[in-house]
Amino acid sequence: MTTDRNRATSWLSESGKKISENILLKVYETHEKEHRAFLDLHYKNRNYYMTLISALLAIFVGGMLQFYKEISSFILFIIPISIIVLSELAKKTMDRYYRSFLESVVILAKIEHFWRLDGAFKINDSKSPKILWPEDKQFVLDRWINDRYKHESSQQFITERMRMGDNRYAHWVFTILEAITITLVFLSIWILLQVHFN
Repeated sequence: MTTDRNRATSWLSESGKKISENILLKVYETHEKEHRAFLDLHYKNRNYYMTLISALLAIFVGGMLQFYKEISSFILFIIPISIIVLSELAKKTMDRYYRSFLESVVILAKIEHFWRLDGAFKINDSKSPKILWPEDKQFVLDRWINDRYKHESSQQFITERMRMGDNRYAHWVFTILEAITITLVFLSIWILLQVHFN
């Protein structure tokens, strides 16, 4: 938990600079758009690299099936090298966009905390209709709250989340594509050695 000393130097403290609600609202709106944009870029780039790498893999396999009897077929090994390079580039690109997405999530979470959206609201009208989901203790979803309060710093939150969710699945996909490519390379080398040097 946060100590009194840490709270005094925290991003939200009595010694901090005052900020107007209008500025906070503008910051919130900006990061709300950005966090969606970064996640969208994450999806689009993942699909782009997957399509490109899958096409190159198909070209390599098709080329080997067609030209394995030709000595010039060795030039096709440029393709798997390109696939490995593209896969690593894809992982770095995914990480960059996903980190930017998570950083925007952190800013939004801090503003929501400042506005007390992670707590309960006071009802001014005693004759209000029945409350929707009365067992919820705060406005923000429980899962979001648990994820936020599990860490002492936003960096810890980001570091953990980088290895989870869509980013983890994207890494798995490109790692599997790399493994398939390496397997096909060794198989192709074995076939070419059998054909040309036996």
